[in-house]
Amino acid sequence: EGKFEPARTLTRAEAAVLLARVWEGTKGMQDPLAGVASYVVGPEQCATCHVQAVADWRTTMHSRMVQEPGPGVTNANFDDPRAGIKLSDVKFVVGGMTKNYFVGADYKYLPAEWDIEKKEWHSRAVSPWLGACTGCHTTGYDKQLNTFVSLGISCESCHGPGSKHVATGGNTAYIKTSLDVDACESCHGGDRQVGQLKQTGHYSFFASMVDKPFYNDSCMECHSATVRLAEEKGQPVPTLKDFREGDLKGDRVGITCVVCHDPHKRDHEAQLRTDAQETCIECHTGELQGEAFPAGKKVHHPQKEMWLGVGAIGVPSMPAAKTASCVDCHMVAGNHLFKVGTPKFTMVQKGKPVELDSCDACHKTMTVEKIEGLHQEFDKQVKELKDLLARVEARIKDRQAMGFDVKAAQELRDKAFTNISFAEADASRGIHNPA
Repeated sequence: EGKFEPARTLTRAEAAVLLARVWEGTKGMQDPLAGVASYVVGPEQCATCHVQAVADWRTTMHSRMVQEPGPGVTNANFDDPRAGIKLSDVKFVVGGMTKNYFVGADYKYLPAEWDIEKKEWHSRAVSPWLGACTGCHTTGYDKQLNTFVSLGISCESCHGPGSKHVATGGNTAYIKTSLDVDACESCHGGDRQVGQLKQTGHYSFFASMVDKPFYNDSCMECHSATVRLAEEKGQPVPTLKDFREGDLKGDRVGITCVVCHDPHKRDHEAQLRTDAQETCIECHTGELQGEAFPAGKKVHHPQKEMWLGVGAIGVPSMPAAKTASCVDCHMVAGNHLFKVGTPKFTMVQKGKPVELDSCDACHKTMTVEKIEGLHQEFDKQVKELKDLLARVEARIKDRQAMGFDVKAAQELRDKAFTNISFAEADASRGIHNPA
């Protein structure tokens, strides 16, 4: 504004802006701020421009990862004699999806944790918080000094220190943005969510397929993070040519965290962009138009239609029981391998092998043998149908060679082909909708 106000102290951001103006004569340089150290300015400074983004962020678990105790921060009952700790002992409350943990004045975890769902106390071992957990619980953590700038996971945890971005009036060259997993991986990597995701086709399929000669534009809406989010935001959607020859030639980012989760706000559970079931079936669909798939069409991953019990030719609507959703079976205990147990499988979480069961929540007596029996029955029926279809095709070919009108037979053959394709392409071998 061209004036000083000596009656008050200059903020860091104002000082940075003044320095940027002094350096205006260096505009011809490739990077006027090269060699100048970046530092974290904190979410309050980000909010001076990004008002809505910061307001949305405050609705997320990231913003409440670590807080000072106060009204609404925890529902823990410190009056319960089983607590073992008092509210006055608590310096910080560490928030979780299912539990609250408490840090004392010595920056160590206190010997009790609060179960949010069961509303009860459990004992826990006293262990260091500062240094051990601070890097993922705070913003601007300095490993050498063992200090941090602000509590919680805020803007600069993902976008990097914002001082240069602020000093240059919002120059995006000085802020990090990525649709890949880099920002999330620093805290959710290893054998946690991102580490698991990177083992799946969700993450790698786009890179493996985009240069194949048979790949086309319609495939990318469910394979590319860039395309998915362009559609989500109503922006121009890149074409396959952009990825092969154009500006996006280096972009091979598949389905990553930000495709399903909104990093800035929490409208749905776990910061999903939409509810959990819709998140899955947006892509895992045969894109049914009308009441049934076109006869003669080979159906492509119709999990949505199978679950809804629609799309088969000549078969009445027959929905699956809606008590279970995709995530109930494919993401037991929040695993991001999307692996379904039949019924059990073992995976490593937080350094320890964990046995998970995809069926136990609803079917206490489910066994491997029962599931294999269902699969074998499905495979047997499909084989019988395919054998019949092969005989029909041979008969049609023979009659056609004799000059008979085979149009009606071909129509029936096409319907059968599509229904068999539908059942097979669902890929659950009968599990998604046994009826």
